[in-house]
Amino acid sequence: MEGVARERGGFWRRVTAFAVDIAIATLLLQVLAFALYPATGGRVQFPGGFMLLYCDQLKAVPEGFDVPADFVPTTIVDCRQGLFQLTSARALNLVRVTQNGAFTTRKQITYLRDAEGKPVAEPILGLFWLPLFFVLRLLSDRRGGTPGRRLLGLRLADAASGLHPPPSSAVLRRYLMQALPLAPYVAGPLLLSLLGVRITPLGEAWWMAMILPTVCGGIGALIALHHVIYRKDAFYDSFAQTGVLRIDGASAAVPLVAVRPLPPPPLPGVAPGQVEPALFDGADQAERAVADALGVAQASAAAPPPSIVLPPPLPRRANYFVRHWRGELSLPVSYWVNGTVLGAGLGVVIVVVSHLLNERGSEYPALWLVSMIAIWVSIVLLRIWVTVGVWRAATHYRALGKSFWGGAAKLATALGVAYLAYSCLFVAAPQIAGVYEIVSGDARLGPHQFRVLLNGQMLEFSGGITFGVAKELEGFLNAMSDLKLVRLNSIGGRMNEAQKMADLIKARGLATFVKDSCVSACTVVFLGGKERGLFTGGGKLGFHQASFRGMTAADRRSSIEREIARLQSFGISRGFAERAMKMPPSGMWYPDNEELVREKVVTRLYTPRAPVNNPASGNQPAASAAPPAPAAASNAAIAVPPVSATPPDTASGNRVFPTPSPPSQTESGTYQTGRAFIPAEVMKRLTAKPAEKATTTEEPKN
Repeated sequence: MEGVARERGGFWRRVTAFAVDIAIATLLLQVLAFALYPATGGRVQFPGGFMLLYCDQLKAVPEGFDVPADFVPTTIVDCRQGLFQLTSARALNLVRVTQNGAFTTRKQITYLRDAEGKPVAEPILGLFWLPLFFVLRLLSDRRGGTPGRRLLGLRLADAASGLHPPPSSAVLRRYLMQALPLAPYVAGPLLLSLLGVRITPLGEAWWMAMILPTVCGGIGALIALHHVIYRKDAFYDSFAQTGVLRIDGASAAVPLVAVRPLPPPPLPGVAPGQVEPALFDGADQAERAVADALGVAQASAAAPPPSIVLPPPLPRRANYFVRHWRGELSLPVSYWVNGTVLGAGLGVVIVVVSHLLNERGSEYPALWLVSMIAIWVSIVLLRIWVTVGVWRAATHYRALGKSFWGGAAKLATALGVAYLAYSCLFVAAPQIAGVYEIVSGDARLGPHQFRVLLNGQMLEFSGGITFGVAKELEGFLNAMSDLKLVRLNSIGGRMNEAQKMADLIKARGLATFVKDSCVSACTVVFLGGKERGLFTGGGKLGFHQASFRGMTAADRRSSIEREIARLQSFGISRGFAERAMKMPPSGMWYPDNEELVREKVVTRLYTPRAPVNNPASGNQPAASAAPPAPAAASNAAIAVPPVSATPPDTASGNRVFPTPSPPSQTESGTYQTGRAFIPAEVMKRLTAKPAEKATTTEEPKN
């Protein structure tokens, strides 16, 4: 082997450099999208990058979108991606969530939209992301290295000589071979476009078409990753005779070991060709003289020289993580890079993941629980790794006589461990317990119940709002075509479920009514009604701050702002919303009826009529009043319009609020389950099985 073996770039250096180059290519494409989106009316866009999302929820799918007939979305969201009023992409997300027992299935179809809201059929700018990334790296490596490699002290060089940059032909061969496994990502969409096959971008068929490119790219990435981890040249570097080498401060490749030893310096007055003979002649004469004096036979000149035993090879250098754990890294690197920079990076990841879990966690509670446990376990393991490495590095640092900074690092590390212990006890454990409570059924909130009343014109919900209640409500709403009113009597519960229930009620234009009590999250369901009625004979609405186990002060501030925005989305003033959110979770604020009507929380108040019953005169109650219920039912008559077969008087703005008087007993022809009292006609719709019409006795109409 000739020349000098040079040190290849390590795994973490190369991965970090790769990430920097990806970020730069993405930002360039993002800036290009900011210019092309308005110039083309939204037909050219880039749905990716690091921009923010601004989403609005829609009531129905806009016209012009070809939605499969069997796909009925539960959530319709129009999202814009951009920054500072600049838009780079716009998409319509249709989400369908179905629940089968404890399992929840979520399907999503995404349609790209132009500036006017119409579907986008042209290829998106994101198709050019991979080609742009490869072109930028190719041009950079031909001119001295990519920005990521320059930042991390790496260069693409000739594998034999170590010179960088390598010949342009070698760089071109390298990237052509590297792009070969990823070619289907670009060739597939272009081929489908030439064949006239239209696939909705980011739809189910689009993802199916990406399976083959993903498999090819994944295999190539795994092979390359294996070589990078073991500091070997990947298949594309072996093909192009190139390598990613580390460089020193003088931009020279760092050597590993000198293979060919240097020649000895020449002796004075001796020609180079005479060095070895002169030395060996003198040595032979001295050896013969000593051998003759001792009577020892001398080895013949033809005998082979004794074998030279080479020293054992140096132990392989440990990877970065092991060196930190052993305290072999310097104290500044261990404390500031591993302890501070990695900690900040993990904090950003935790914030992003926590936001996603808060947004989608209620749909997948089991996954939410597993993810939360995994996050906290990762935090603990990282803190242990950082603490041990910094502590050992500080010990070595103090051994050199620099006791102050070594002691300061140990003190800061000990405080970090104490804070982690506090977070685990008072944040992590309560949060995990809270999510587990959701997964196990929210027994603390108690059972809930649906009751179908007034021949399917009224649906009553009572009890706690637990996970899955919104799906049950959707089933009742789909089966009850004559439903007009939803009556609520609830202590509240999960806010996301309450929002889903409110969206379902609002989408169908139903009215809501409170006869007894509706507090906490139940008020969100109540506000979903197109018209909202309150019974003054005992009905009350209660507001307070949302709460969850393990909430920090920052979490509470974020929750308060989120709930204020939620109340404002129902048309309530910010002043009222702020007053509602001033009440801590342990208390409850009950606004008076005048304020509720003034703030448009309640649109109508209903007062009980005084019973008219004079046996002496033989007077009977008014025909429009509800018939008196048994004492066990404890229902007072309510002054509401009578329920008739004719439509309500919409011209005058009146709406029909049926008298919410529950039946005093389970009537014949009515099915009773653990959570609902369902008339026979509605049961047929829910089960969707043909059956003979049963004779039912419904609650009397007023």
